[in-house]
Amino acid sequence: MFVKRLPTLCIALLATGVFYSQPPVHAAPGAALYSTAQSDRGKALYAKQCTSCHSADLGGVGQAPPLVDNEFLSKYTDQPIFVLFNKIQKTMPATAPGSLTPSDTADVLAYILSANSFPAGATDLPSTEDALQKTPLTTPAK
Repeated sequence: MFVKRLPTLCIALLATGVFYSQPPVHAAPGAALYSTAQSDRGKALYAKQCTSCHSADLGGVGQAPPLVDNEFLSKYTDQPIFVLFNKIQKTMPATAPGSLTPSDTADVLAYILSANSFPAGATDLPSTEDALQKTPLTTPAK
């Protein structure tokens, strides 16, 4: 009986492997990742939650690193954007780590992307792990 079902089992396993081995969807370099409205919301939230450590110009203060420069970008380039999203959500603000909602985190991240010359588009940056894992942070075209 098992031998009769073996071909069916093999086909099912092969189909599952093909489905799960598909590469992630990649945004083209310079592709819009967030909307202007989302960046504006993020800027307002950044002003309330982040400027005391990272400064109003995102240049960093003391031990808080700058959020706008090549060194900052190089830490996250070609990784899923979720890596940066997760760091912000779990560790920021320093005075209340983990207090930002996923939506607030996406808004602040949109503002940081805007400050790093990533272009805005028509849709908001998502705030779900699944969507953010599929989107690598690719340095914007200059």
